[in-house]
Amino acid sequence: MTEKASFSEILARLGAARVLCIGDVMLDRFIYGAIERISPEAPIPVLLVERESYMPGGAGNVVSNIAALGANATLIATTGADGDSRDIHTQLKDRGVTTELVESPSLTTTVKSRFVCSAQQMLRVDREKADSIPADIEEQVIAQITAHIDRTDVVILSDYKKGLLTDRIVTETIRLARAANKPVIVDPKGKNFARYRGATVITPNRKELEAATGMTAKTDDDVRAAARKVIATGGITAVLCHTQSGRHGADCRKRRPRFHSCAGAGSL
Repeated sequence: MTEKASFSEILARLGAARVLCIGDVMLDRFIYGAIERISPEAPIPVLLVERESYMPGGAGNVVSNIAALGANATLIATTGADGDSRDIHTQLKDRGVTTELVESPSLTTTVKSRFVCSAQQMLRVDREKADSIPADIEEQVIAQITAHIDRTDVVILSDYKKGLLTDRIVTETIRLARAANKPVIVDPKGKNFARYRGATVITPNRKELEAATGMTAKTDDDVRAAARKVIATGGITAVLCHTQSGRHGADCRKRRPRFHSCAGAGSL
């Protein structure tokens, strides 16, 4: 069987896959315009707004890509009780994603606004609070995960360190998934990969792998060695990471380390 044929078959099977993603969702906002003068108030350009566009970011981008590949994608996330949350819901619904957004006035919906002129980004403004969600919101999120776990084939934890994936939610999600015999894929954040103990696959980029292990990850052998350290010390079954060439992914498993072709390993 050729690699191309194998990939085609995988894509065909995605239509029947049920993917549950738990992660930090955000709204990516783009403001396009023209700059024709400098402000009289300060030495800064004045952007005359011509149009705006919105799209789901963070874990919202992850599930959008999954849905675009034909899979049945569900997102569990937290947002503020605001118009930005409604925009995220609408954008994801339009992309065929089922959303279970836990809204609360105590939370802030993460919004990243980019101001663009002539294809050049002039400024980015972030509105967010990256504090861990409170215990009562944790309970609601865990209830949603519990309700969906038996109706999914694979679980993704999409961690952007915006407060949703607390240690408790990560641990409970992995526990529930393992009890239901569901694989867990983690796109990690931070230096402590041991918090994802019990996950099936973790997909750090090389910079994240270096930060988590204290090892260099410049060459293929470096990546393999660092990945094996994560497996040995972090309780992870497998590590998938781009190598320096960008043409392959280092696939390190507990039993059978090897290399295989992989595109976008760190993009989940």
